[in-house]
Amino acid sequence: MPTLTTGDLSRHFLAGTRTRQIKAELQTLHQELGTGRVADTARHLGADTGRLLHMDHRLAAIDSHVGANRLTADRLAHMQISLDAMESRRSGLADHALSLPASVSDVQLDGFADAARTGFSAMVADLGVSLAGRRLFGGAASDGPVLASPDAILAELRGAVSGAATADQVAARISDWFAAPGGGFETMGYLGATGAAETQRLGDGSVAIVSVRADSAELRDVLAAAALAAILDGGPPGLPGEERGALARLSGLALLSAAAPFAESRGRLGRAEQAVETATVRLQSERTSLLMQRNDMVASDPFATATRLEAVRTQLQITFEVTARLAGLSFADYIR
Repeated sequence: MPTLTTGDLSRHFLAGTRTRQIKAELQTLHQELGTGRVADTARHLGADTGRLLHMDHRLAAIDSHVGANRLTADRLAHMQISLDAMESRRSGLADHALSLPASVSDVQLDGFADAARTGFSAMVADLGVSLAGRRLFGGAASDGPVLASPDAILAELRGAVSGAATADQVAARISDWFAAPGGGFETMGYLGATGAAETQRLGDGSVAIVSVRADSAELRDVLAAAALAAILDGGPPGLPGEERGALARLSGLALLSAAAPFAESRGRLGRAEQAVETATVRLQSERTSLLMQRNDMVASDPFATATRLEAVRTQLQITFEVTARLAGLSFADYIR
């Protein structure tokens, strides 16, 4: 039976320690060969470690900006969808109003008034849409309603036009209600935030300005023109029949006149969308460039790694053989 002396035990201990070291190095080399990256970046880069940390910080910032830009892009896209729906309603009501005959009947007027009220209510709903709990057309005040209810607005308008004897008088009062500073629209109709337009920083030094709100002049004009038609449903009280027909035609002209300014508001949203898209493309291009530089910094040399791997395997084999020979020593072998 082999007997181990104190010296033998020491050699066994040293051999075991060396074996573990070689195995750890072998595992590291396998990892580097598989991933193509050095395992110890600090040791590999030395003084360039700070540059790597700066890159990682910028990459994290880019990812954050790109995520925020995607949310902004989603918001702008949903706003465009709402304005597209409003445009369709505006155009349909204008065509309906202007197609009414000069000698319009009460039945035709009632049909138009009903369509106008439905269209006005739908426009108010278009401007009250939300995305992820945020009202899109309310500016910074995103957690509450943007506009008063259609019924509440029309009730206020009926009170405002009470006593008007002509279509022109009704049209003037409704226009004042929507457009006048401190008028009915600003005091009870619009419930969102006021102040400067929202500015979204896009991460590449540029900004997107979101200047379209439910209280924008162009949107007020469309709402006022639609309300001018919707007021025919059940009113205005005391307005003669021929004046009701004139009011329907006035609403059609107002809806037609609102088309160009309304298109400009949609164009402003489109420009904001383009700014977000351009900034996001720039950020993604910068991200790709930084990742390529980063990969170059931490990449391992596959030929050198494979050569070193083969050398370490040989060392491990030799260590195993030496350990096996130590384990097989006996006192008889020792004293020969």
